[in-house]
Amino acid sequence: MKTAVSIPNDLFAAGEALASRLGTSRSALYAAALREFVARHEPEALAAWVARYNASLAEPDARAHARLATEQLRSVDW
Repeated sequence: MKTAVSIPNDLFAAGEALASRLGTSRSALYAAALREFVARHEPEALAAWVARYNASLAEPDARAHARLATEQLRSVDW
């Protein structure tokens, strides 16, 4: 979906620089940022992830919670 938003010049410049460093488009960067912001404000989704992460800490395999953290990071479209 195309949309128009207004943001401060310094934030726009910082976003452009970050998109360039990450080798991604401005649209992909903005979508990832909004996706992360929305996720942080969805208590149920966050609570479910925290519960899964905490359960993974009880696993004898210390890599279990690392895999969950990696899964969460990969779910963000950087």
